[in-house]
Parts: sequence; C-alpha cells; structure tokens
Amino acid sequence: MTDDTDHADEMPAFLQQYYLVFLRKGPIWSGEVTPESTQRQAAHLAYLQAQYDAGHFLVYGPTDDPTEDLRGVVIMKVDSLETARNIMGGDPHVKIGHLRVEIMPWWADSRVWRT
Repeated sequence: MTDDTDHADEMPAFLQQYYLVFLRKGPIWSGEVTPESTQRQAAHLAYLQAQYDAGHFLVYGPTDDPTEDLRGVVIMKVDSLETARNIMGGDPHVKIGHLRVEIMPWWADSRVWRT
C-alpha cells in the first residue's frame, strides 16, 4: 500500500496502512424521512455494500453517537488516501452533501484481520 505518512519506514513489518473513514452529518443533512431520502438511503447502502464486495472496505456500519454528528464508520484497505477519497466521494449521500467524510491513514496489525 502507498503510505501517506512520513513514518512508514519506522513501522514494524506486520503493520499495514488502512484508512479510517468517519461519515458525519453534511451541510444539507436532514433527518426527515421522505420518499426521496428513502431511495437515496437505499442507494447509499447499496454503494457501501458494492465497495465491500470489491474489497475496498474491511468493515462498515452506522454508529450510535450520542451527539448524532457521527453517522457511520468505515475501515478501508486501498492503495492511497486519494483512492479512499475518490471511493467515498462516489457515495450518493456524500455527493449531495447529506453526509461528509473525514478520512485518515491508520496503521494496524495486519495479523488481526480475519479473512
């Protein structure tokens, strides 16, 4: 994987770089349920599942954030931060501003993931 930090050469060999994605309420967030929002939610979930099926996501799902700003978390295994941004930018909720993403490189022990 392409590293997006200056510390790659300092990391133990068993550590791999992943990307943590935080899905937060976007600038046009609305909790209102409408036929359009229901359809968009279905498209959002289908998009997330397609990215999981393609091997870009290790895990993803909603949160139960008491502040309700954080709506979901994704752990991605892709080759770069740019790739992560491009993939998350394709999410229907992100495209229209219903959700916004925060993405950060994250190093984790590659031996802990189940395949």
